[in-house]
Amino acid sequence: MERAQLSIEVAGEWYSVYRFESESKNAPLLYLHGFGGTAQLFDFFAEKLNRTVFAIDLLGHGLSSAPKDPSRYSLENQLRDVSSIITALSDAESPAHLLGYSMGGRLAMRLALAYPMLFRSLIIESSSAGIASDTLRDERRLRDEKMADRIRHDLPAFFASWNRLPLFVSPSDAPTELRDRFERAQLKSNPNGLANNLIGFGAGTLLPVHDELKTLNIPLAILTGSLDPAYSTMWEELISAMPSATHFTVEGAGHRVHLDRPDAYIQNINHFLNHVESTS
Repeated sequence: MERAQLSIEVAGEWYSVYRFESESKNAPLLYLHGFGGTAQLFDFFAEKLNRTVFAIDLLGHGLSSAPKDPSRYSLENQLRDVSSIITALSDAESPAHLLGYSMGGRLAMRLALAYPMLFRSLIIESSSAGIASDTLRDERRLRDEKMADRIRHDLPAFFASWNRLPLFVSPSDAPTELRDRFERAQLKSNPNGLANNLIGFGAGTLLPVHDELKTLNIPLAILTGSLDPAYSTMWEELISAMPSATHFTVEGAGHRVHLDRPDAYIQNINHFLNHVESTS
């Protein structure tokens, strides 16, 4: 699959966008990575999705700009930036499918709610619709500020600890190549970009969108791992009120479904996208 790296300027900042070109006429897919990730790593999956894929290095990540002002990472600014990029890249007659993992999933949900006309469907991997409690949201914001200090002080030590958290531990039989590649990429991150992203766009800064998702008028799929019960249970409860939503639970996968069970991850995404396109 041919890969091109593009640089797109939005509101004074540069975004790195990878285009994985396919000859397929299927609707394109836009991918938003998680915290500490990069769009470059989606090449393994893009070539197996039978469609052109656009993957964006989000602000403060990869080769995209890393502004010094944390407020530049706010939800409002990122919604404006990414929607502008999508409009520039996509054919208006063929809205893209949208896929977001973890932090990228938080942004993807809010993008789909704000700009539903830009998207044909929404896929969320291991992401939360938000923290409902004001108190818990404030506590999370304070924790993220402390994490930002740790990142600025010693990025390798932060990720060594981060990747050992129970949430991110992979099963013993998960493939090591993808995970090793991901962890090497983490260490190339811009510490100030990651820290400012946590302060300006951390989960503690975002209002929940549980009720808003129930009004979403495009097909929705949720991907969670069977070894990540908190996220699986959370989504089971939420989509019980959303009969048009689909929940794929991937056996033997933890929070990072795409790293733990890449074949099942691709299979479920293709199944959902093919179904959407065959019924619309």
